[in-house]
Amino acid sequence: MPNFALITEGITDQVLIETLLAAFYDEEPDVTEAQPLRDATDESRQATYAGWENVLKYCATDLFEQQFYTNHYVIIQIDTDVCGQKNFNINLKNGNKDRPTADIISDVCSHIISYIGTPVFQKYRERIIFAISIHSLECWLLPLFGKTAVEQKRTRQCAKHLEEVLKRFDLTHEKDYEKYRILSAKYLEGKNVERARQNNSSLDFFLASLPADYSDRL
Repeated sequence: MPNFALITEGITDQVLIETLLAAFYDEEPDVTEAQPLRDATDESRQATYAGWENVLKYCATDLFEQQFYTNHYVIIQIDTDVCGQKNFNINLKNGNKDRPTADIISDVCSHIISYIGTPVFQKYRERIIFAISIHSLECWLLPLFGKTAVEQKRTRQCAKHLEEVLKRFDLTHEKDYEKYRILSAKYLEGKNVERARQNNSSLDFFLASLPADYSDRL
């Protein structure tokens, strides 16, 4: 089992990715939470901690390259709902039409790479994995709970719709680590990973990027 460093917007993103790794490889992953650091402070347990700006800042520091000294792979996660923010400026639409998922992910990856720097990226490119969720990581949870194809394939306002869908299961949606651990645990059941990736192309892109040598699923 390889070990992974996680550079994510927040700790709820970390726990979902950790669960996906456990489901994909059928064993608990060896994970280092590089950004944000997970500790006992109140700040690090708030959903508003970290964010996309801190992800980019971290990728531009020496700390990023240092993660490869002790980890096989580094996973970088960003939601594309920030693409319209200042200093990001990536179009999600082409005219009135949504751009293809692959094109958006490619542009976001290029933007992150500009912070990493070409020399560092070229040195470690085979060990960098991008988890680019369109348009939020809640969209990766909806396939687990959505009843209809529309719900399972949704990519916009996913947090709002997840909250509504969860009511059917007498569950609530709180943006905290423990709640996301409980919700994402459904990925450990049966073939839920394979079903979900069929309904969410950005999730499929992430799972397809994981090193196949360590998985009997491919």
